[in-house]
Amino acid sequence: MVKRTGPLDTKAALLADTAADFAFDLKQRRHYHLADQLERAASAVGASIAEARGVLTRKHFSSKLQHALSECHEVKYWLDRISHKGFANNHKFQEVSGLQLEMIKMLTSACVKLSEPKNEIKSVKTGDETSEPKA
Repeated sequence: MVKRTGPLDTKAALLADTAADFAFDLKQRRHYHLADQLERAASAVGASIAEARGVLTRKHFSSKLQHALSECHEVKYWLDRISHKGFANNHKFQEVSGLQLEMIKMLTSACVKLSEPKNEIKSVKTGDETSEPKA
């Protein structure tokens, strides 16, 4: 099977991997709850994008991308909590924070495009050129 990777897939995988690395550091400092929540939310972003590829309707496709966007906002929430604990100066924290912000911008753009009338949409790149379901 050919692995499909587009900008959203690639960035989401990088977010999940970087968050997992940072979560490992947090666990070393015995902040298990924060680490687990951050890792779970970051992984859910990519999972929602992957699920979006398997839906049959445009409305469901948009819904899955909106769910990925809400997971990005949850990542931001956990990063804010981690920052409050004093770990914002960590290089991995900064990297996860930057990736999360990029994902929010990318997913917001995709969701806005999907909310436009159908004849105005070119495509949303999630991994292949025909990733947008037919209405």
